[in-house]
Amino acid sequence: ACDWSSDVCSSDLYPGEIEVSIRDISGKEVLSAIFNQQAIASIDLGGIAPGMYFMHVKAMGENSVVKIVKSQ
Repeated sequence: ACDWSSDVCSSDLYPGEIEVSIRDISGKEVLSAIFNQQAIASIDLGGIAPGMYFMHVKAMGENSVVKIVKSQ
């Protein structure tokens, strides 16, 4: 699947299983999901309160962390 906003295809980035978890600033997990190469990764943050969070992505033995800020 391709993200039109960045012109990047998920299949180019992470072949195989992708683990995603979102944690608040205290480290508490508020959302988690597992995707595969063919899945369209769509994470709904509608039920999460506004604030700063960290999205942890694990794929192919590599870990990445992205800071996200949800307003309203």
